[in-house]
Amino acid sequence: MTENLKPFGGWDNEDDLEFNTLIDSVSMGKAGYVSDARLLKSIAPSGNVSITVLIKQKIYSKAIECVDINAEFKTVSIVSVVKDIYKSNLTTQNEAAHIIDNVVENIIHGSGILDIAINVGNDTGNISWVVLEGEDIATELATISSITSNEDIVDAQTTTTYR
Repeated sequence: MTENLKPFGGWDNEDDLEFNTLIDSVSMGKAGYVSDARLLKSIAPSGNVSITVLIKQKIYSKAIECVDINAEFKTVSIVSVVKDIYKSNLTTQNEAAHIIDNVVENIIHGSGILDIAINVGNDTGNISWVVLEGEDIATELATISSITSNEDIVDAQTTTTYR
C-alpha cells in the first residue's frame, strides 16, 4: 500500500504508521488516526470526490504526509438493485417490498435529522440549539422519495409497501 509513498526519508515499517483520510474535507477517522488503514470507514461517496490520505509516523505526532487522490464513484444503491431485480422478475413483489421496508426503517433509525428533533422535542427544559443544513434535510427527503418511487413495490397513495 505504501510502496510508492516515501516521505520522511522512506517508510521501513508500516507498523510505525498511523492513517486518517479526508473525503471532501470530512475526516473518516472520527476518533483520530488508526494503526491500520482498513479500519477507516465512511459512507460511500458518489460522483467526483477529493480524497486526502493523511499518513504519519507514530513518533512524529505533528509531521503528517498528505496524499491527494481524485476519484469518481458510481452511485449504486440497494434500492436500484432491488428495482432492477424486480423488473427482471428475479424477486417477488413481497420480497422487494420487504427489502424496501428494511431500507426505510434503517434510514429513519439512523436519521440525524429525526434524532435531533426527538432529542430537542422531548427535553424542552434543556434545549440545545441545533443548526440543520437545508442540504441535509433535502438529501434525506430525496433518498426517501427515491426509495419509495417504484409504484409496483410501494403504493403511491398510502406510501406503504405491498406486503
